Amino acid sequence: MRTGMGYREIAFIAWHELTQMLRARETWLWAFLMPVLYMYVIGITAERVGRKPEGETLAMPAPPDAGFLGDRLERKLGAHYRIVRVRDQNMAGN
Repeated sequence: MRTGMGYREIAFIAWHELTQMLRARETWLWAFLMPVLYMYVIGITAERVGRKPEGETLAMPAPPDAGFLGDRLERKLGAHYRIVRVRDQNMAGN
């Protein structure tokens, strides 16, 4: 005596449900159009995240003898901004 459904019964139910689902316009909209629209919006948004800000200048107050740490900081910040070293009037050694 068989207690469960066989593959034919499962395939019949799945095929019947799929054909019923595809008759509705909403299924076509959500299954095919909306994923493309979502990918477009996410792509446009993500494109701007990694982009280097154009024209942004960052003033870095550091004396000329700041040493290797000042140079390294300037190099790291220079990957994302245009750096201008300025001499602060309040720095020691004026």
